[in-house]
Formats: sequence, structure tokens, C-alpha cells
Amino acid sequence: MRKSWGVDKVSSWSNLKRVLIYARYRTELYKTTVTTTLLVLFAVVIILVTKSFSQSPSKCQSLTKNPTEICSNFEPPEINNDHKQEELKYDIQITSKNSLSNKFQTGHSSRQGTPLKDWLEKAETIYQRSVQKRHHHVQSIGGLSKVNPWPENGDGVVYFWDFFVPSFTCPYMIERVGAIGDGGKWVCGLEIFEGSRPQVEKCVIYSFGVANESSFEAEILGRTSCEIHAFDFSVDNLGHQIKDEQIERGKIHFNKIGLNDKDKNETFLTLGTLMRQRRHDWIDILKIDIEGSEFPCLQQVMEEFSESLPFGQLLIELHVDNFGRGFKSMYKWWEKLEARGLRAFMNEVNHHSCVGLKINPVAVEYSFINVKTDHRLIAESSS
Repeated sequence: MRKSWGVDKVSSWSNLKRVLIYARYRTELYKTTVTTTLLVLFAVVIILVTKSFSQSPSKCQSLTKNPTEICSNFEPPEINNDHKQEELKYDIQITSKNSLSNKFQTGHSSRQGTPLKDWLEKAETIYQRSVQKRHHHVQSIGGLSKVNPWPENGDGVVYFWDFFVPSFTCPYMIERVGAIGDGGKWVCGLEIFEGSRPQVEKCVIYSFGVANESSFEAEILGRTSCEIHAFDFSVDNLGHQIKDEQIERGKIHFNKIGLNDKDKNETFLTLGTLMRQRRHDWIDILKIDIEGSEFPCLQQVMEEFSESLPFGQLLIELHVDNFGRGFKSMYKWWEKLEARGLRAFMNEVNHHSCVGLKINPVAVEYSFINVKTDHRLIAESSS
């Protein structure tokens, strides 16, 4: 009996083991089948969606109602014929010019029909709001003596040039004239002076500090009938960008003279003296890049021309020291410019100090409009 019972017991355990193994096998098989089925269904859905998108018009096509509009992802077909390529390029240029002509012919597309007086009043309101923010910040930290113009990195820091925001708005087109990088300047309303526009008055430009880079002056000569007087005591001639025929036409005159805050030896003269020598009482665009001497020179200009500044637009590169020691003087000098009606509308950092010298951005280009003297940029008759 014991032997029979033992054999039956072993047999039962063997059967149970086989049953458990089979059950486990069936479970794994079920999981595999379900997973495979889900993957197949997912693949089918992807195929159907892809096919649907390929048959429907693209977003670019559906949004572009006008055939002259160009989608951002448009890729033109390859054309092997060079002559056809030139024709295609020419057609695009003509179409673009015609489509924009209605905006450019008035000379103030940025205003969109807003009367110049109203535009200037709104621009001044925005500018004064920026000035109030500057004053509030200085007061909140305890005055100018508490300002650290080059603070360490951190949240909420205000750096040197953040105090001098170009928050005024030019009522005309703004564009960068001259070469990319050092040499180019931001100008407001150059279209007013362009040769295609009838000139009621002559246009006069003074440019101080040309060195060997005269791309700004060259582009002005090529696009306008302005008369340019260039000054630089450190070089003997204009840069190579100025062609001999441009000099022969008498529209640009070079003078080996430096701008100064007082007359000295006929080589360093004040702006007033230079204007009197040339019988000028007005300068449309005054460009200054004289490596730090701009501060005393413009201070002298403000003192000599106490009633109104004799220029409509000022394009200037400001130079400060790497440690911010002149910040307080710069702050007060800047507010004197504002009090005399100069409104900054654009600036641009000269990256040479940061990249080449590995110091703070100590040179920044600024462009100003004079809003306290009547001239073509702010006169309603020019719009």
C-alpha cells in the first residue's frame, strides 16, 4: 500500500508540474499575441494618417491665396538654363518693387498714415516713460553714486548701457547704411534725401573720423545728392570705398582736420568754426567717431549753440572705460543731450572689445533725432 501510494503521489506531482508549465506557456503566448496585434494596429493607423496628409493640400498651399505670396518652405524647381534663372530673378525683383511702391512713395510707411505731429507726440510720450523708469531705478538704489555699471552676473542686474535705452521711434524708414560690422551707421529717413526725390533744399553731411573705412560715405554718395564733408587728422585720404569719379564730381570733400572742443593750430577745430568756414548754418546728418573725444566736443557744441543744435540727426559711437569709472559723468552728459532735444532711436554694440579684447562692451553706436529744431525729419511738409 505504501509503495502504491508513493508512485501515485509522484505521478500526481508530475502531472501538476506539466499543467503549470503549460499554463505559463499559454499566458506568455497570449501576451505576445496581444502585443503583436497592438503594434500592427498602430502601424496601420500611421499609414492611413500619412496617406491622408499626402493627398490633402499642404498648410502652405491652403494659406496662400495670392499666387504672388511666397511660402517660407517653398523650394523653387531647379532650372538648368542660366538665362531662365536670370529672367526668374528679374521677375521677382520687379514684382517685389511694384508690390511695395505704394508704401514707399509716401516716405513714411512706418507711420501708416498717422499725421507726423501725432506720431511725434506719441513717440515722445514713450520716450519720457523710459526716462522715468531710468530715474526711478537710480533713486531706488540710492543715487548715481550707488550704481555699479558692470555688476557680477545675477538676477535683475542692470548694466552700463541699460541706462541709455534708444526708446524713441523714427517716423520714417530706419536702415543701416554702410558696410556690415564697423563702419555702418543706422539712419532715419534716408529716403527723404535720395536722388529720386525732388530736393527743395540741399543736403549737407559732416563726417568726423573716417580712417580707412568710408563705406557709409560711399553709399550716401551713391544714393543721394547730399554734399559730404569728411574730416580726419589721422589719415591723408578717404577710404578705398570712395571712387575717384565721386571725388571729381565735387560731392565729397576731405579735410585733414580733427574735431575739437577748442580751435588749435588749424588742425583741431570746433564744429562751429568748421561750419562758418564753409558757410553752413545747418547739417542734416552729423556723424562722429573720434575715439572718446566725443564727450568734450559735443559739450562744447551744446554750449556754443545754446538756442538750438545745428543738426537734424546725430550718428555717434560712444566710448567708455572698462571699469565704469566715467558712468556718473556719462549719465549727466546723456541727460544734457536729452534736454537739448536729442532722442536716441537706435544703438548697436561694437563687439571688438568683447571678442577681440576680452573686456566689457565699451563702445556702442547710437543714432539720435533732434526734436527741438525744425528740420525735414520732423516737418510735416516732408511727409
